[in-house]
Amino acid sequence: MDGALIVNPYDPDAMADAIHTALRLPLSDRQNRHARLLNNLHRYDCHWWADSFLALLMDESQPESVQLCSRHLSGAGISGRLRY
Repeated sequence: MDGALIVNPYDPDAMADAIHTALRLPLSDRQNRHARLLNNLHRYDCHWWADSFLALLMDESQPESVQLCSRHLSGAGISGRLRY
């Protein structure tokens, strides 16, 4: 997530420092980070992740057990482009 402030969620001091840093960022920096994060959310949506996962499952170089699983999924009509 390009633009995110990376922090260990189990470290309360690091969380406090990150919040302090975020609150003190200049407006232009906050807007720039927000735009980059939003761009990544639009580019790598749930459909991109599903397509990538299914493509990996169908990769011929994978072990046979993974290939069998992917054949079962594709035969069941499961697709990463399924929209509700």
